[in-house]
Amino acid sequence: MRMIKNLLQGFRGGPDFNEVNHLNASFENTQFSAALPYSNIETKEPPRPIHFPYLSEGWFEKHATQNRQHHYVHVDTQMWYYIPSIAYSQGGELGCLSLTTLIKRIPKNMTSSAFELDDLGKFIALEYEEHYNSPTIGGIGGEGLGINTEIRKSVIEQSERMSTPFSGEKLEEQIRLEMESRGYAPMAPHQIKTINGRSWVFCIEQQLQKRHSKDRMYCLPLSDEYYLCMRFRYRVDINEKFKLWKDHAEAAEKRIMESVKLIIPNDELALTHQA
Repeated sequence: MRMIKNLLQGFRGGPDFNEVNHLNASFENTQFSAALPYSNIETKEPPRPIHFPYLSEGWFEKHATQNRQHHYVHVDTQMWYYIPSIAYSQGGELGCLSLTTLIKRIPKNMTSSAFELDDLGKFIALEYEEHYNSPTIGGIGGEGLGINTEIRKSVIEQSERMSTPFSGEKLEEQIRLEMESRGYAPMAPHQIKTINGRSWVFCIEQQLQKRHSKDRMYCLPLSDEYYLCMRFRYRVDINEKFKLWKDHAEAAEKRIMESVKLIIPNDELALTHQA
């Protein structure tokens, strides 16, 4: 029966909710849990901490890491591969859905609180824009630092080497085409999504304009300065096959988010901030 189902849907794998693992953690006095299907790949990871005292002096700086524009403390990562329905099918994996749970921080010079959800959404977009459009290219700061700046610079330099440089309009067209091929487009405006009575800032980061790979992020304030980020990453290996597993992955994302439970001290105050 399972083989027939796999053939009909065109893929195997992905999150299977017939058997789940409960991810539990405490963020200071906030208790967090989520029901996550077991990863369908084997990984060797060190024991994961369950207590994250992010408000302790120097704790965040000591435990934080950098990846692309994200400066964060890692809580947990789960991955679910999608593969062709027929084991001997050529082409390898169709893609992978992963969920990484993070603790992130807004800058100390940001005048508003993370509880101001629209301001938090704008900061997330600004963090993205400043990374990929940084005047500094590469080096410290993570993968992709200044890549859009580099693309613009390379097209302009190419034009200047030509016997007949691009006109202003043609130059902008060439930059646009290169951006579509390997650049990072502006992040779409954030949304506020209510899940189980709690308001989350929801953002989508498209990996490349011509690919379906993307990050879908749900962010919830933990304090004025810190917030929880649940980042669902869609890694699409075969672009034209994404339609086979897209709905399955998005349904799993929705189900996982609906399983999230948070017990927050002074919860009425926290919910009032989110209203």
